[in-house]
Amino acid sequence: MDKATTEAMWRDNLTVTEMLVDTMERLGVKKLVHVGDAYSALPIEDNYGLGEHVFIDYPSNYLLGEYGESRTRGEMYARIACKRGDSLHAVFLRPVHVHGEEGSSSWFSLIEMAKQGHVPYIEGERRGLHQFIYAGNLAAIVDRCLIKLSADPQLLNGELIYCVDDTNATPFREFLERRVRSPQFSPKVAVSFEKAFLHHYLNYIKKNVGLKPSSDALSYTMFRFLFAKTIGFSNRRQRILLDFIPEVSPEESMKLTLQMAKVIENSSIPRAAVRSG
Repeated sequence: MDKATTEAMWRDNLTVTEMLVDTMERLGVKKLVHVGDAYSALPIEDNYGLGEHVFIDYPSNYLLGEYGESRTRGEMYARIACKRGDSLHAVFLRPVHVHGEEGSSSWFSLIEMAKQGHVPYIEGERRGLHQFIYAGNLAAIVDRCLIKLSADPQLLNGELIYCVDDTNATPFREFLERRVRSPQFSPKVAVSFEKAFLHHYLNYIKKNVGLKPSSDALSYTMFRFLFAKTIGFSNRRQRILLDFIPEVSPEESMKLTLQMAKVIENSSIPRAAVRSG
């Protein structure tokens, strides 16, 4: 990322959160449901099934680089605020990959890159395993949190809750392939993990020494996150603290988003520009 993009990211993820929390306290708005993500506070390593309280502090390094650090520091600012007294009661949601009928600009960018052959289709089934949550189910969790905060502000105050539809982890490659449906991202163009890793790592080195990396490839950070690491979380606290079972099953939610992906593909809806990371 260039300097302007990096500054905008820190402003959006940290500065705006600080301003929001300060304003809420000043105006006496006491209830906050903070929706972050499951990955920002992770160190650069695999994680599958480790308890939620393993990642309550700042890690020694960040799987998502500066993006992860900026999101983590924003969340931590709000977490500290809700422990200072009775001025703010907050619960902190950390959803895994969110999918829905509409899709975000980031999803569309990734899909477009894959259709153009700029995302590696990696052989094997042991890497890049991830979990997902349907946007409608995440919205229902937010509603449940607001209801519980209203009924008993202390019950969830300061709690971290990982949000998942299913504790099983599936290959991100498989999830993306079903949405791309292109020969440019298929077994026909499969490459080994080692070859893909070398390509993206060389780009990373070029960037660090001041050379221009390939503009038509994922950033090394994003490649490592999506296709090198296996990351999964328990739904224990989601079940215990919220008594929440997904309203839309994983199977049904996948059908809904795939149907909408086909509609969008056959329409003239404008898509976001392709980005490298």
